[in-house]
Amino acid sequence: MTATPPMCRCVVPAVLRTSWTDANPGRRFFGCANYRGVNACNYFRWIDPPLEDNIKRLVLALHKRIREVERRNNHSSFVREMSKSFFIVVGTLLAKSVIDYLFGNM
Repeated sequence: MTATPPMCRCVVPAVLRTSWTDANPGRRFFGCANYRGVNACNYFRWIDPPLEDNIKRLVLALHKRIREVERRNNHSSFVREMSKSFFIVVGTLLAKSVIDYLFGNM
């Protein structure tokens, strides 16, 4: 979407957001830029039309699957990074032990 966002009642451009509620999954809307702020004007306007129930279920299922894959990938990356760190620490301690053994504790 290349259209200029509307101005909310806070006199700032509204922000394009995507709803992930069960009632409106994947449905885009413009909302107040100060959403959840103390001075929010609660501006709200749907961009996308409502979805049929069967499409809602499909979008929710796909979104759930994507989130699962993202979590698994992030978890895998975390485990890989922790494993690298673990092996670096263990390798450093082993190297120090070998050096101490070979050359005595200096």
